[in-house]
Amino acid sequence: MKLIKIIPVLAMMFVMLMVGCNDENENIDDISIPNVSSTMPGDNDTKVAHDTNIVATFSEEMEPSSINVSTFMIKQGDTDISGGVEYSGLEATFTPSVAFAAGSEFTATITSAAKSSNEVNLEADYVWNFTTEGAPSIESTMPVNNDIDIARNINIVVTFTEEMNPSTINASTFIVKQGDTNISGDVEYSGLEATFTPSLALEAGSEFMATITTDAKSISNVNIEAAYEWNFTTEVVPTVLSSIPANNDIDVARNTILAITFSEEMDPSTINSTTFIVKKGNIDITGNVEYSGVVATFTPSVVFNAASEYTATITTGAKSQKGVN
Repeated sequence: MKLIKIIPVLAMMFVMLMVGCNDENENIDDISIPNVSSTMPGDNDTKVAHDTNIVATFSEEMEPSSINVSTFMIKQGDTDISGGVEYSGLEATFTPSVAFAAGSEFTATITSAAKSSNEVNLEADYVWNFTTEGAPSIESTMPVNNDIDIARNINIVVTFTEEMNPSTINASTFIVKQGDTNISGDVEYSGLEATFTPSLALEAGSEFMATITTDAKSISNVNIEAAYEWNFTTEVVPTVLSSIPANNDIDVARNTILAITFSEEMDPSTINSTTFIVKKGNIDITGNVEYSGVVATFTPSVVFNAASEYTATITTGAKSQKGVN
């Protein structure tokens, strides 16, 4: 009879042990290993804004004290990037102390010392790379560097390699100088182009320097790496090389045709009876003005008076083919 009583007791103990084992196995199965489910920027992302914050999202809630600058690190090559780390929800955020260098590759790491709220470490370090966007630069200018014979009324244009922040393209970042003197003008930006329009025609036969300063920024607020400078020289003022008759000539034939030879080709529309004037005292002499090559001629309507003094004038209204007076 005693044996019969013991068997149920042993059976009950066996069942309890089995239940205990099942509970323990279930608890073990409930504890998962945390991992990084996503990052921003993603692995091998390019053209990342240089002022971006780096974010890692975990698969489960982490122990906040284990998410810090020792477990969330950013490097440029072998150099540690300084910054602060915050954890909230499932996200850890690395905020760099200064903007990342433009056009550079960085490596972000979440080390295996990072733990879940259940004190379970990451299985291994999680590593990803990203590259910041390059600094904007100058693609072209008009006029180009060291250009000569530039029209005095030209607008100076610079084309950037990428879209710029319009608020940073202004008279403080687009500067034109003649020696140490700033040239006044208006600056406009559209598309990829910035245009400097001088308030007055530039001085003829003079050298100018145009500069885009490092305060000019891309639409992502990346500064150009270095100030960009270029030079150009305006065209010279046309001059009169010779005249027939020469200045102060005497005994000039009364039926002579006056001729002026210019230093360069002129705009024919500006060589006429209002810019090539002949007078006797205060009296205008009528005549016909013609222009060919670099020579302008004045043919008087009647012969000149004998033994009389005449004055011939080419006014500043006469312009070269490039519009230079």
